[in-house]
Amino acid sequence: QAGEAGGPRGGTLCFADTDVRQVMSSGDFGLAPSLDELAEGGVMALRDLRMANAIRAALRTHKSVVAITGEAHRAGIIQLLQQDKDISMVNLGAPAGKPVWHKEFADGGLQWERELAGLSKLFYRLMETFDTSPLGTFFDWEALKELQDYKEESERRLRSDGISAKPAAPASSDLARDFFARGLAATPKDEAEFRSWLSGQNLRHEAGDFPYENKLLRKKAPAVPLGTIREG
Repeated sequence: QAGEAGGPRGGTLCFADTDVRQVMSSGDFGLAPSLDELAEGGVMALRDLRMANAIRAALRTHKSVVAITGEAHRAGIIQLLQQDKDISMVNLGAPAGKPVWHKEFADGGLQWERELAGLSKLFYRLMETFDTSPLGTFFDWEALKELQDYKEESERRLRSDGISAKPAAPASSDLARDFFARGLAATPKDEAEFRSWLSGQNLRHEAGDFPYENKLLRKKAPAVPLGTIREG
């Protein structure tokens, strides 16, 4: 649902999983940390906690919320949401089981301390990111409409030009800079700031860096694989 010009925003979309824009600090050189750690140890717990925080904030500020996540995160998110007395679990469907990180949590986090003291650069940086942006990044209805327009135009080009077609959208980093500059996206530091953005305020956040983006996309986007589009 669209919002009002200069007023409250309409429907929103939140990317609440890992935010890797801050994994490389200004003084870092060399390669970014391996993303293989995303499915390991303390990183999994951080991801579940961030998604649970985003869902909680959305439930407190929206009439309805749909959360989409992978099966490996379901049990962790449910356990974290159940700790909030203001949230009632009406129907869990299939049994959730235990989070993938429950064994590490049972030992008081000693394994996570060892990860921090070791070579887990990604875990350490994601912990810092969580402190500054615990709710994820939100996009408002206007940004979502533009993304849908890009998608439909890319589909049209594929059907017209085949595998030589170029995607309609710019690189992710360019899209982010545009949306953040126009106030169509925000990474709120807390619920109060999130509510300010929802009311229509431009928080003037920076888009940040995209260390894992294909650098070739900054100059020339590759052709979109034809196999990703199927005729309706």
